[in-house]
Amino acid sequence: MGVLDKVSHTLIKYGGHSQAAGIALQPEKVQEFADCFERAVRESLGPNGVPEIIVDYDEYLHLGEVRSSDLVELTKLEPFGEGNPFPVFLIDPEIVESRTVGKEDEHIKMIAKTKDGYAEIIAYGLAKKIEPIIGKIKAMVRFKSSAWSDLGFEFELIEIL
Repeated sequence: MGVLDKVSHTLIKYGGHSQAAGIALQPEKVQEFADCFERAVRESLGPNGVPEIIVDYDEYLHLGEVRSSDLVELTKLEPFGEGNPFPVFLIDPEIVESRTVGKEDEHIKMIAKTKDGYAEIIAYGLAKKIEPIIGKIKAMVRFKSSAWSDLGFEFELIEIL
């Protein structure tokens, strides 16, 4: 039973799917809904109150041993989205260049070595949180095509490990 099922007595209607939900309720039920919803979420988290976050990856990828042309082949698996998730890789690239990009320099773009060239790793919205990186890192990334990349694809940073 989901959280919304547990608080359905406060709602006129509700519905959705694994990626989104919608609700309708009377204005006089807002506080009751909020209280019940918070309690149901806390119960669903378990005794420590913190959700366990597990990030799975599809494959370990040593970028220094992969050809850029092989990575281009991955774009043939698109379109990615619900039902065909973006490939997620654990990588350990050698970052040779790193700079801020974007209209307000809000992103970090990193250039990593591949066997025969380079790959781009973009860290969206992180320029104010981390410094540009040079050297060896270990990271989780999402692979996707990109009109902003000269290569036609990029790795989107999920997390630095």
